[in-house]
Amino acid sequence: MNDECYECGHELELRSGYKLDDSNIGLIETDGEYWHCPNCGADEVPYETMCKVDDVRKQRIQELLWADIRSGNDFDRKFMPVHELAELLGVTRQAIDKSRTIGNLIYHTTVMGIRYWMRESAEKFKATGDGRIPLGGASAIAKEATRSSQRRTRTKNNHATHVLLPGD
Repeated sequence: MNDECYECGHELELRSGYKLDDSNIGLIETDGEYWHCPNCGADEVPYETMCKVDDVRKQRIQELLWADIRSGNDFDRKFMPVHELAELLGVTRQAIDKSRTIGNLIYHTTVMGIRYWMRESAEKFKATGDGRIPLGGASAIAKEATRSSQRRTRTKNNHATHVLLPGD
């Protein structure tokens, strides 16, 4: 491989077993390959590996959303149906269904074909425009590690990998 680091020009090493600290859900690990610079620590992450990271992230979010649900009452306190979300945000249900932003920035789960939205996430979205919150075990250290890692991360074809961060 003649690929050089975009940060320092050092030759990159192929590695497998990519790890990413997500400030909201904790450590994400995949078996995907990536290129690493031993000199400055920058990573080049191929699209395929980032897809694996996204799959693990989605699965982990679902697990964490359900982790403390013990009864129907717990579910009703934690989640709301789409008509309540529409009322909270002041938009139509159709606007919610069509909005990729809302779907990506407010945590939700699907039960028997019906999507339910996490109340706390929806309220944060209304206040800040980003409803992602720490879900079990995410720490300030992981948050900073994620920001640092994502600043250094790019795809193999030299295009920046855009991953929204808290505060974006």
